[in-house]
Amino acid sequence: MKINIIKELRIINNIKQESIGKYLNYSQNRYSEIENKEKYDIDTYIKLTLLYDADIYYLKGITNKITHLTKETKEKIIKEYDLEKRHQKIKLEKIRYIHFK
Repeated sequence: MKINIIKELRIINNIKQESIGKYLNYSQNRYSEIENKEKYDIDTYIKLTLLYDADIYYLKGITNKITHLTKETKEKIIKEYDLEKRHQKIKLEKIRYIHFK
């Protein structure tokens, strides 16, 4: 049985599908559909690499070792995809979960 890595990471980080949908500019239903089909376009993969601080090879299941993104790569993705506000909201959601669990 193949593990859905992106779904697993979302659950581990206790992030709702709705929040990731907003982060990706999708509805919750659209994100759920994408997550369950395990097929993403390259832009979605890039945004999720930033969210989970994991390289694309790990997210695609090519390797089981996470290589974290460099600071420069993170900044480039945030700038290129205009993700500053959405990325901050997701980080706050993760922090709230950790502190109020």
